[in-house]
Amino acid sequence: ALTPRGELVRMIDAVTAANPALVVVDVDFSGGGPDADSRVDQPLVDYFAGYRHGAPIILPKRIEAATDATLHIARSALDGVVESVPALWWAHASFETDGDGAVRQWARWLAVCSDGGPQWLPAIPVRVAMLLDPLPRDLDRPRVPDPPASCQQAEERPGQRLIIGPRLTGASGSALVAGARTISASLLLDTELARDDEQLFGRRIVIIGASHAGSSDFWLTSSGALPGVELLANAIRYSTLRAATGPGAELVYRIAALVLFAMFALQAFWLRGVAALLCSIVGGLTVVALAVGLWNYFGIFEALEAAILLTLFYAACNALLKTLEEPPPYVKFI
Repeated sequence: ALTPRGELVRMIDAVTAANPALVVVDVDFSGGGPDADSRVDQPLVDYFAGYRHGAPIILPKRIEAATDATLHIARSALDGVVESVPALWWAHASFETDGDGAVRQWARWLAVCSDGGPQWLPAIPVRVAMLLDPLPRDLDRPRVPDPPASCQQAEERPGQRLIIGPRLTGASGSALVAGARTISASLLLDTELARDDEQLFGRRIVIIGASHAGSSDFWLTSSGALPGVELLANAIRYSTLRAATGPGAELVYRIAALVLFAMFALQAFWLRGVAALLCSIVGGLTVVALAVGLWNYFGIFEALEAAILLTLFYAACNALLKTLEEPPPYVKFI
């Protein structure tokens, strides 16, 4: 509601006229339902109804949870025009929060209820991969899962790890694009400013969204609080680093966890105190750096977590056994 629709139309038109690969408009158009939004969103309805550019546009669909744990898609004033214009697509922009309230994963597909029954709604990065043409070499065209049996079916697993910035991947990591830019919306609305829109947006994935404090769209992540539009940008940019699936991936995970556990246990057996702790930290970081840097294997973090838990269990059992082996204290009474 805080985003002026007239200015938003001008921004979308300026971006789509520059021949981008794809545009994501990260603005919620579901507030209040179609009746309440009809006048507010009318400039967007008129613009999209006569959309004349070729770039696909992805819009986020709000997901609402019912009391029976089913997920429902919220109605919007744009529903009719999205169904009638081939270049417009819905996707979900939901992220998964852990027990501490931080976002670390996102679901590729959500089973949602609609008027036509249960259906899959892809995440925005998945929809991007479905629409990009040509598709980058490191990105696969997503396959739509078999239809969900009901709206109570959980989202498709496994979840995708949320990667933020190049700190884990390195500057030359497998990102969808080599460099990402941030441009203020005011630069697009300034009619007296000379811009090279083709250079700025041409053949790029462009995300339009709010990062100001008034948007209330902020999420806690491992890198601090970030606006939702930046989470989407990072999820799209590093969508080539997908979570591995299948029996082979599970075997690699178990082997990695056991190797890390064996390393920690041996260091605890040979060393003591601070020396054992420092060696474990250095060894763990080395294994993580090699797994991520050489093979882009981000499942190493789950393996590291499992190895730490196994090491703590081993240390507790070892301490308990030593306590039981010690003879009881001998007290002599005179």
